[in-house]
Amino acid sequence: MPRRAPGACRRRTTPARRDRRLPADRDRDHGPARPGGGRHPRRTQAAPPVGTARSTTGGGLDPPSAARRGPQLRAHLPSARRPCVRSRRGRRRRAEHRRETRAGEAGGHAMTTSPMPAQVTVLRDELHAEVSDRLAAAVRHGEVDDRTAFVEDLVTDVVREYTVSALRRGQQAVPDEVREQLRRSLMDAFTGLGDLQPLIDDPDIENIDVNGAENVFITYAGGKRVRVGPVASSDEELADTLRKVAASLGVQERRFDPGLPRLNLRLPGGARLFAVMSVTERVCVSIRRHRFMQLTLAELARLGTMTPAMAQLFEAMVAARLNIVVSGGMDTGKTTMVRALCSAIRSHERIITVEDPYELSLDTDPAHPDVVPMQPATATSRAPAASTWSSWSAGRPG
Repeated sequence: MPRRAPGACRRRTTPARRDRRLPADRDRDHGPARPGGGRHPRRTQAAPPVGTARSTTGGGLDPPSAARRGPQLRAHLPSARRPCVRSRRGRRRRAEHRRETRAGEAGGHAMTTSPMPAQVTVLRDELHAEVSDRLAAAVRHGEVDDRTAFVEDLVTDVVREYTVSALRRGQQAVPDEVREQLRRSLMDAFTGLGDLQPLIDDPDIENIDVNGAENVFITYAGGKRVRVGPVASSDEELADTLRKVAASLGVQERRFDPGLPRLNLRLPGGARLFAVMSVTERVCVSIRRHRFMQLTLAELARLGTMTPAMAQLFEAMVAARLNIVVSGGMDTGKTTMVRALCSAIRSHERIITVEDPYELSLDTDPAHPDVVPMQPATATSRAPAASTWSSWSAGRPG
């Protein structure tokens, strides 16, 4: 064997690396095999197959088999050459999450579902007729003195009877949490605003806007606007709920129908409800809760709404019995300002308010014991043009 010259490089031959890919993948990447062995490399570069990613370091394509074989093969590939396999559903979910996050941060609206479980909704619809029949029978026999207390006892009995009956039939026991939500939901249906009641009871919610039974938006105290689930199964059910509430809360009859398509109410707790129908394609409701029921001019100055000098000026104007007009757009604090001005009235003076509807709630202020709130009577019929104009002008309680 001849000796190699000094300084010469010795070449080391090694067997060719075995291609472990499937035959179909080898044919796709390098062409069909030749009869004598070996393969013809392709001269042109094809578009990346589905499920693969173009390499950013060495050029070329990752084999499709790398994506099909799963994480076992991808784990051995360099990080820059690992195929990026993501489903369209995952991309859509991540995009929706980013949009909701940006909307919430920017004061827009995000989408959220109704907090009521489906099991509660099904059971409520099943037991609603039973409670309604028993309540109607009790009213006919004159057994109802306090409607709220009677309905509460009746709902508790019906839910308990259903739970016992389900166990006797061999069905799964109703969890305590579901049973309590069912009882609360039935109470809201008979003594409150149905599925709107949980939103009204939330102290962090300021505004509730309903543009049809399933198109509902809420606004929190911090300004965040969120879209929530339906508050009724249909617009007809929503209108029926509003009629029942108007009949139970108003000191006079409050119609809500195509003849009188506008409804204005003050709910228990001071929230204000405004609803329209017929003059709009859908039944629309706006509920606004005033968070500052008793606020003075000095407190407004401390909050930065006005300067201390302005607060003193307004107090002097009220003491001098000057006429003051408070005007502004929606959600600008007109009612809060009027309450603060009224707080400057001396406690021994008699106050008579005329509102449509009741909103100032001065009769609940212990600083003014001599208050007579009044509201105009509801007409039995109105011209359609006048109703349309009033509904359009009011638009939303401000």
